[in-house]
Amino acid sequence: MSDEERPAKRQKVTGININNALDKEHEVKALSELGSLHVSALQGLAERADEILKEFKIKTIRDFANWKFANWAKAIVDLAETEEEGRRSDQCKMNINHAVDKEHHDKSLNEICALPVSALKGISENGAKLLEGLHVKTVRDFGGWKYVKWSKAILALSELEEGSKPSRGRKKK
Repeated sequence: MSDEERPAKRQKVTGININNALDKEHEVKALSELGSLHVSALQGLAERADEILKEFKIKTIRDFANWKFANWAKAIVDLAETEEEGRRSDQCKMNINHAVDKEHHDKSLNEICALPVSALKGISENGAKLLEGLHVKTVRDFGGWKYVKWSKAILALSELEEGSKPSRGRKKK
């Protein structure tokens, strides 16, 4: 095989990419541009996800990252890992009663993780059925949903991108 017939070696390009989180057409965009894209710009979510999530007033990756129900579910799942089964003191005042329906007030975090998403105060049975169409059935599914994780990470890193407006916690040079 002559040099002309050999396929060109792919040149290694340095720097970050999040290609496995985005649809192909969005891979070259700045992080700061991604927050305003429809949720279906995330790789693995079809346009029908946009339609389903619109029912929850979620239109963009930014909306998705800031969705209170997803934040609650993530917090419940994250802290469930720290829970000691059956070790709650009778003096303990901790509760998440504003996040879950009344019939779940006496449950542990791990028990709540196993409940359907409709156990979260504000997610109706119909809302839970819509989320099931996106393979989210339980609070644990919701709290670990990779698309919400990706959305949160995109927003967090977009504030660190050169040329973006600094957030309150970061001073501009």
